[in-house]
Amino acid sequence: MGNKEEKKEINETKVTDEQVAKIKKDLKKSIDMSKIEELIEKNNIEFFHDGIKYRVNKPTYKEKQQAYQQQVEKITELLDNKGYLMEEVLKEKYKKKGIDVDKMSQQMTALETKKTNFQLKLGKLLKEKASDTDLKIYRDEIAQVQEEQLMLSIKKTNLLQYSVEHQALIYVYSFLTYLILQKEEKEKWIKAFNTYEEFAQSKEDLINQASAKASLVIGRV
Repeated sequence: MGNKEEKKEINETKVTDEQVAKIKKDLKKSIDMSKIEELIEKNNIEFFHDGIKYRVNKPTYKEKQQAYQQQVEKITELLDNKGYLMEEVLKEKYKKKGIDVDKMSQQMTALETKKTNFQLKLGKLLKEKASDTDLKIYRDEIAQVQEEQLMLSIKKTNLLQYSVEHQALIYVYSFLTYLILQKEEKEKWIKAFNTYEEFAQSKEDLINQASAKASLVIGRV
């Protein structure tokens, strides 16, 4: 039984070319350079859905603490579920098969640092009203780094999708998105949803759109 489950874990980590293409397409639709520039200048991102104006703000310290508490509770819950393994256990299984997940993490950290540097330079040029030619250099560099991040993220996510930590992280990012999502009503910004349950049961395309924008402002949890 154990060997069968382990084989299932490894086999289900494969992503088809069609899935990768769709993810890339969705990413380009929802996260464009204008939104990154908007974030650099305003620390929030606005978007429309079904004629309603929404925005996501950078999470406050209090909001991050709320999300952290939810993460702890989720991990505790998942530890009682035999369907998930701790990340280190999965990493050891993959390492025996020649797959180094920790190396992927190091590469992703290096790419994030590289992207941040490009964003800071782009932000400086935007404030200096630089020419489109100069701006394009950094826009292209950021786009290239995002592409590399995406491919590594897809691979790592699929490898660790059965881990307790990964499932908890998915949940905490979703919860943070709920906390920082607002909508405009009568020229005032209010919480988009009163409870996380309401957010989770809302339209899937709204959740996806909000999550894509939130990923830019949340950073590391």
